[in-house]
Amino acid sequence: MADRNPGPEFKAGHVTLRRPRLKDAPELERRISDEAVVRWTIRIPHPYPKGGAARFIRSAWNLWTRGRAYIFTILIDGEACGIISLSNVSIEHACGELGFWLGRDQWGRGVMTEAVRLMLRFGFDDLGLYRVYASAFAANEASRRVLEKNGLKLEGTLREAIVRYGERQDFLQFGVLRPEYEARRS
Repeated sequence: MADRNPGPEFKAGHVTLRRPRLKDAPELERRISDEAVVRWTIRIPHPYPKGGAARFIRSAWNLWTRGRAYIFTILIDGEACGIISLSNVSIEHACGELGFWLGRDQWGRGVMTEAVRLMLRFGFDDLGLYRVYASAFAANEASRRVLEKNGLKLEGTLREAIVRYGERQDFLQFGVLRPEYEARRS
């Protein structure tokens, strides 16, 4: 897979984004098996299934080929630490949904803020998107701060919209438009 078409790679400081490779699977699976990491995700199960990361990576390549999602491994000094993506990409509406997770050992170090900045550059500059949007649980202050630091604005609250671990949670919607993104770059 990766050897045939490695795709784009983005770097800033110690953070690198590149298409996931099967060799990333063991490290990604170890990190995503941490309940604290999965707590703030919607679709990632806990416990995480054995072999799930390799299946995810194969699926990511298929989605990329079809232009539906662009999924990157987040690397810190060459080590696979998380995933960031633009999914639900619509060429007609020029928009995509940002999603991410990061291993707990990298929390609080500015890694995700930098990864989101790189992903926005990819979405706006390379894909030509007009709007990038993201969601976060209201109680997930770290993700909210990452989004806000990158210029995504709170657009609304979906009250008690998601059930996670048997509890109803408020879900926040964020977005950034191309003119807002460009104004922050200048």
